[in-house]
Amino acid sequence: MPQNGQDWPLVSDMIAKNQRLLVFTSDRSKQESEGIAYQWNYMVENQYGDDGIQKGSCSNRGESSALNDRSKSLVLVNYFASNPDRIDVCVDNSGNLIDMLHTCYGSSGNRWANFVAVDYYKVCSKEQQFISDFVFENKMPVNL
Repeated sequence: MPQNGQDWPLVSDMIAKNQRLLVFTSDRSKQESEGIAYQWNYMVENQYGDDGIQKGSCSNRGESSALNDRSKSLVLVNYFASNPDRIDVCVDNSGNLIDMLHTCYGSSGNRWANFVAVDYYKVCSKEQQFISDFVFENKMPVNL
C-alpha cells in the first residue's frame, strides 16, 4: 500500500495484474492483523449527512484528517442527506453535487475526489448522464 501520499496503482495496472479490489476498514487493528488498509491512513473524507451538504462548505468528517492533508492520497466526498429522499435526489445528484465537488476540490488542496458517495445513484438517468458528461469533459478523476 502506498505510504505518505504516494500514488495508488492505476486501474489499468491492476487489471493487467488481475488484482482489482481495494478494501478499507475503519478498525485500525485490522490493518496489522488482516492486512486490510485502515482508511484514515490513506484518505480524507468530508462530513456526511445533512452537515455535509451545506452549500459552499466542505469540512472534514470527525475521524478524518484535514481535507488538505496531502499525506493522505485519496479523497472521498460524501453528498447525501441524513434521511434519504428519492423525490429530491434528482436535484441533489446533479447541479448541487457538481457544486459540492468544486467546493471540496478547493478544500482538499485542489484535488478532485477519487470516490463520491451519493444516495439513489440509479434513480435519475438524465441527471447521472449530466454528471458523467461533466466529469469526463473536465477530466475529473471521480468514480461515480
